[in-house]
Amino acid sequence: MLFVLISLVFSCSSTTNDGNLSIIVEKIQIPIDEKFLNTYQIWDSYYENEESKLLAYNATRHSFDLFSLDKQSTLSQIPLEREGPDGIDKVDGLDYYNEDSIFLYSRGKLYISTIEGKISKVHSLYELFNFDGGGEPSINFYFKLRYNPVSKSVAFFIVYHNTDQKSKGNLPLIGLLNLETMLS
Repeated sequence: MLFVLISLVFSCSSTTNDGNLSIIVEKIQIPIDEKFLNTYQIWDSYYENEESKLLAYNATRHSFDLFSLDKQSTLSQIPLEREGPDGIDKVDGLDYYNEDSIFLYSRGKLYISTIEGKISKVHSLYELFNFDGGGEPSINFYFKLRYNPVSKSVAFFIVYHNTDQKSKGNLPLIGLLNLETMLS
C-alpha cells in the first residue's frame, strides 16, 4: 500500500523577547491505491465545512483528486474531460476558491470550473493580453495561480519570446486580469 506523506505547519509562534520561533509540524499519512499519485505538482489546500481538504491535479489520470487532511483519507477522484464544452488540456495551475469556482490555468487559457469538472467560463489570455512584445501570460511553480476575491482578479507573469533583453526592460512583467470588467 502506498502512502502520501504531507507535512503541514499547523501552528507557528514566536516570542519577541528572545527572538525564538517555534514550529509545530503534524505529519499526515493518507493510504492510497494505484489510482492516486505519491506526489502532486499542482494542488491547493483549503478549509470547507470545518474540514481541511486538499485538491490535487492528477496528470496521469487527468482528474481532480480530493483528500481529507483531517480524516487522513481520500475522498474522491473526479475525471476531467479533454474535449467538448467541459474539455481542458493539461492543467498547469489551480486555485480552489469554492465548489463552483476553481480557477484552472492551461497554457494560454484561464478556466473556471466546478468541483465536478464542469467548465463555466474560459478566458483566452492571448486575446485579452494583446502584448506587442509577443508576451505570453503564464504561471509556474514559483508564481502560483491565485484568485484575489477583493479585486476580483488573477495575476500572471509575462514570458517574452524572441525579444532582446533591452526591449524586455520596457515591457510589463506582470499582467492582472480583472474578471469583473475583463480588463487586463
